[in-house]
Amino acid sequence: MAMDMELDEMEKRIHLLEKKKEEFGFGKYQDQLLPGSQAKKLVDMRTEAACDKVRELEDKKTDVASGIWAAATLEQALSILNSVKTL
Repeated sequence: MAMDMELDEMEKRIHLLEKKKEEFGFGKYQDQLLPGSQAKKLVDMRTEAACDKVRELEDKKTDVASGIWAAATLEQALSILNSVKTL
């Protein structure tokens, strides 16, 4: 009898924790983010910002490589390389 009551309490606790998990924006299975949830929006926002930064760095890499290939002298090429050391 006491074990049955304890099992009931644990099942209620599991149900409550599953509801809280969904409130945070996670699905019931495989921890997938629920569309439209705050968690999904936050992850999408951070992912978009990171993708923008990657695109920016890729563009800079292309510009630097083009500049090095187009440099007429070694000094010009080294100057381009020195300008990107701070990235």
